[in-house]
Amino acid sequence: MGLRGSTATWVLLFLAISGVSCGKRRRDNLSLRDLMAEGVAKTEERIRSRRSAPGSSEDEDSEESKRRVRLVSALLESILDDYDMFIRPDFAGPPLQVESNMVLTSMGPFSDFEAEFTFQCFFRHFWRDKRLAFANHSLFREHGVSEEEVDELILNSIMLDKVWKPDTFFRGNGMNSHIHDITRPNQLFRLKSNGQITFSTRITISAKCPMDFSSYPMDSQECIVEYGSFGYSVSDVVYSWPTNPKETAVDKTGANPRLAQFTLVHCSNFTRLLQTNSSEGDYSMLVVRFVFMRNIGYFVMQTYMPCMMIVVLSWVAFWINREAAPARISLGITTVLTMTTFAISSRQQIPKVSYPSAMDWFVFACYLFVFLALVEYAAVNYFTKRGEAGKKPTKKAAEGPPSAKKSREAEEDEVDGGPPPPFKDMNALWVRLVVCVSGSISYRKYKIDNITTQYNSVSQIDVICRAGFPLAFVMFNAIYWSVYLGATGVAGDLEQME
Repeated sequence: MGLRGSTATWVLLFLAISGVSCGKRRRDNLSLRDLMAEGVAKTEERIRSRRSAPGSSEDEDSEESKRRVRLVSALLESILDDYDMFIRPDFAGPPLQVESNMVLTSMGPFSDFEAEFTFQCFFRHFWRDKRLAFANHSLFREHGVSEEEVDELILNSIMLDKVWKPDTFFRGNGMNSHIHDITRPNQLFRLKSNGQITFSTRITISAKCPMDFSSYPMDSQECIVEYGSFGYSVSDVVYSWPTNPKETAVDKTGANPRLAQFTLVHCSNFTRLLQTNSSEGDYSMLVVRFVFMRNIGYFVMQTYMPCMMIVVLSWVAFWINREAAPARISLGITTVLTMTTFAISSRQQIPKVSYPSAMDWFVFACYLFVFLALVEYAAVNYFTKRGEAGKKPTKKAAEGPPSAKKSREAEEDEVDGGPPPPFKDMNALWVRLVVCVSGSISYRKYKIDNITTQYNSVSQIDVICRAGFPLAFVMFNAIYWSVYLGATGVAGDLEQME
């Protein structure tokens, strides 16, 4: 009994000690987790307290930003209160000065048939509306914001619907112009504290351009864009170019001046007064002048060089034996028909104008050279002798049968009025030309009677044309290119001097 009681006592003691050890380990683990959670909580609380502490930079920035937003909202509500967008600034006072300029971003396309050119630009207007001025406003003091911090407001384009704007329109030649609105209307609106407004919009302008094709394709075209107020005369609104030296009237640095067929060589601007001779008064207009010079490279390769090669090809006939009539006639007719095709196709590249262009004159001259080369063979053929190979025809053979002899003699007497003259003394070229044009039968009989062999010597007409035709063509080209290219160069120099 005593042993059993002592054993039970030891078991209870062991269990008690084990329970105390397990509890201690469990309490240690709970203390570690609690400590980690408590540290995280304290860190977050320290960050929050640091952010919310007075004098914090982030809090100050946020608060300053909120004050500015409240100030701008209050300013807009204040200046738009009792604002009438249908009345121009300084109504019943001096005329409003509206400055304008263009910043070109791209040029083209340029259409000859439509007489139209297109360009894209930032179209800007500058004017002052004292009703929108907010300098020295009491709201700055109420919101604790200095005027230097809010000197200019960059506003959404929706604000434009609530203020007065100039009624600018493009006069005369404005065609199919539009404002870009992808993804939002491409408009800018800035308002300064003194009421100065900057209004800019991105537009594409298509304008008519009256063209002169007399020097085509070495021409330069002058295109004008004119715009101003549609309803306000000079007594209400006056347009002018920017007086600020930092603003360029027409800035073309961002636009590519080289187009497919043209190059923008000059751009100028000026103002003019549109007189209506009516009670409405005169209108102030701004004018921009663009000068485009056509690029001639395409036309040299497609028209000028082929025409020159056809003319040179027609000269090959001068070296072909004059007895080879089929070869020379075929070559001449082929070159003439080819030049006819070129003459027709060259006119299809420009509008149907009633006056000849520079290309028309060149094609016509080439056509004339080719046609004269064909006519030249007719003259050569007239002087060509006929006979048998290697034999000198007898007098009887030359005279032919008696009946033919009598008819020929009667015809000679009727045409020439007597016996043939001594043609052996008439070898001058001008004499041959006269008898060729007059169709002298006596001269032809004389040439037949003096045939030596079948084969003719080289015609003197061919010999002269071998040098005369190339020399004349070179002289024509020298005059042609100096006249048209010289005129184009002078015009370009004058434009650059302006």
